[in-house]
Amino acid sequence: MDFGTSLTYISFYLISLAIAYYYFTTRNKERMALIEAGANPDMFQSSERYYMLFVIGLVAIGLATGLIFGKIAIGYFHIQTGQSTIYLASILGFGGSALIVSFFTILRWIKQNKS
Repeated sequence: MDFGTSLTYISFYLISLAIAYYYFTTRNKERMALIEAGANPDMFQSSERYYMLFVIGLVAIGLATGLIFGKIAIGYFHIQTGQSTIYLASILGFGGSALIVSFFTILRWIKQNKS
């Protein structure tokens, strides 16, 4: 494994950890502020948790598909240099596509439940 590939993996994990840290600390601060303002703590148990699980699952499928597509592209085009770039581009492309699909799917679910 070369330096570029290692750097890509390390960067991916660090970014994932930073996003998770930011999400959980922000959520905790918002909840504490609402509880201090006198809001009901039961309002945090909602169906939005299931939406997040759906998004995480779809993004995981997108990342796996991107990894497989990158492997197929490298084998098909017989690429010797820049393999980590192909992997990164395909993983991010399919992961981003999965996020867009999950956004529109959840938006459709919300509209169906309101009407």
